[in-house]
Amino acid sequence: MAKRDYYEDYYDDYQPPKRSRWKTVVLLIVDILLMIILAAVIILCYITGGKKTVTLNEENLGIVNLSDLLASMARDTGSDAGETVEDPVEEEELIRKWTEITNIAFFGIDSTDEQAAYGDKNRSDSMIIVSIDQTNNTVKLTNILRDSKVPIEGHDPQKINGAYVYGGAELAIKTLNQNFMLNISDYATVDFAGIEHIVDLLGGIVIDVTQDEAGFINEYVSEGNTISAGLQTLNGEQTMLYARIRKIDSDYYRASRQQTVISALLNKIKSVSISQYPTLIREIMSCVETSLTYSEIWDYVTNLDLNTIQMVNNTIPDIQYETDLWGGIDDTGSWVYVYDLNKAASRLHNIIYGN
Repeated sequence: MAKRDYYEDYYDDYQPPKRSRWKTVVLLIVDILLMIILAAVIILCYITGGKKTVTLNEENLGIVNLSDLLASMARDTGSDAGETVEDPVEEEELIRKWTEITNIAFFGIDSTDEQAAYGDKNRSDSMIIVSIDQTNNTVKLTNILRDSKVPIEGHDPQKINGAYVYGGAELAIKTLNQNFMLNISDYATVDFAGIEHIVDLLGGIVIDVTQDEAGFINEYVSEGNTISAGLQTLNGEQTMLYARIRKIDSDYYRASRQQTVISALLNKIKSVSISQYPTLIREIMSCVETSLTYSEIWDYVTNLDLNTIQMVNNTIPDIQYETDLWGGIDDTGSWVYVYDLNKAASRLHNIIYGN
């Protein structure tokens, strides 16, 4: 038989081994799952592609442990010489919520501010403790005013925003933890120049502007971008000027304006269609430096209901509560706020862990 005839007869008679139907189904399911996973990875890489991830050394963050906090609370409620704190959070309530609530430090900086005074360019212009309670769908924002005079490890007592200059987010978190007895281990730093872009991407945010605020914005805004007092839709440039106003009143009202911007942004995001989420998240992530992982961010996004979420705003110091508050020029020539940090820490714990 010729070689060609042999192989033709061989292939005519050849029958491939039969594969059981269940194995075929399993392999098909596996292939589909792999395709879904691959697609999810591609999407995740796209929407978080601009995120700058930083790994922190938790040993350098001054994180307080629960037993030390409870001991401090016992002293403040009069068991020693300390004064009683008004409406302190109950010990049982704090213990229950200690692991349920996550505290994250939020810093706002403007690394592109050409008008910043020497030494101020990379200071944390905003410092907010974000307390996330997924169980009750609540986010509490507590502004720590940047002029608060506090001890900073390795440096003389000074404005709290100096910590970011000396040691970046790590020292800034440590300063918060040590002075207010907190357990912050993560942070997010946002560049204001990027937020300006986000506001424009959303088509602006609605804010009720006073006459004085409008006057300040119009003094610095680019030509043809002036506004009037009243309910206004602010674009990115106008929003950033609004959030940084301090000359017409004080840092306390400045913090309040920043809280207003965050609330307005949240309200605007609620109206964004789901199809816009990937682009929006990617743009937001492009101006964020954070220690949070992709999975942690996804967990917060998916487990908080933006439509029913409760936002609670507070500020430290606040003359209503920090009754010993003093503001003025200190011996270094800087304008600072001085107040009892122990009492302020107790109030902060009540804000975070109380009802």
